[in-house]
Amino acid sequence: MDIVFSTDNNYFQHFLISVCSIVENNKNEPITFHLIIEDITENNKNILSKFLKNYKNTKINYYSISNFDLSDFPIGKKNQPNTYVSLATYYRLFLTKILPDSINKVLYLDCDIIVRNNLISLWNTNIENYAIGAAKDISTEDEQIYSRLNYSSKCGYFNAGVLLINLDFWRKHNALDLFFNFVSNNSEKIVCHDQDVINAVFHDNIIQIPYTYNYQKSFMEKNINMTKQDIALIEEIEDNPCIIHFTSFMKPWIKECNHPYKKIYLYYKNKTVFKNTKLKSILTKKQKIKLLLSKFGLTSSPIITKDYKKQFLPLEK
Repeated sequence: MDIVFSTDNNYFQHFLISVCSIVENNKNEPITFHLIIEDITENNKNILSKFLKNYKNTKINYYSISNFDLSDFPIGKKNQPNTYVSLATYYRLFLTKILPDSINKVLYLDCDIIVRNNLISLWNTNIENYAIGAAKDISTEDEQIYSRLNYSSKCGYFNAGVLLINLDFWRKHNALDLFFNFVSNNSEKIVCHDQDVINAVFHDNIIQIPYTYNYQKSFMEKNINMTKQDIALIEEIEDNPCIIHFTSFMKPWIKECNHPYKKIYLYYKNKTVFKNTKLKSILTKKQKIKLLLSKFGLTSSPIITKDYKKQFLPLEK
């Protein structure tokens, strides 16, 4: 399997924990990781090399994107709600120019995912006649998306956190040129960064993969804007998804996060050099006091969190 990540040094910890979850659950599968990162520190490079030495079937390749101009790609605009997203999110659009021509398929993963099981079934999905294999996004039934991106809602809107990419298709259709053209002509329409670009360009050429391979946070909330058929498919796998995708800003490395699968993130964190790194708090000192008082009903909570009834533990091997 060829698995691609793009990140920066600030997100390196979370990238490594994602990698840990992959190799722990795919020990018999040869895996080449392709990491797109600018100016990786020697310390981070050594951490990764030392970690992967424990898994005999793995390799790592590093790539830079410094030769490409990303100045036209919008980031941090008022209409883009995910302020934690960096320019690295667009790196996946450059895969045909970064990776060797000998690689015809890759699995692209965001760094805020945890893998809980073997990936070979996903990897073996036939995407010969498609640009991408992906799972629908939580907002796939939002008509405003299709109006903004100017294509039919019949095609669906897909989440870009887990992408099985047919690089031969991308090369044949000059994907990077298509991406650049869309961004140049529609910069003001781009809200969800590369995800918008990929859907706008390839909406006719995406095959849906099962939701188990991209289980998004909002899937756990019953008021999701999806069809009854999609909701039924999600409910079938909600207790045992293969890939957990920690969408939204409340990530599992945040102290106040109460995501039902947070303990699984912590499980893999404890298998890395970052096991003693403290979780980050997003609250000020005053907010922390208010949060404590809210537990005794003395005031309202400074944060809004979903009251999940379940908390999941790692699968027993």
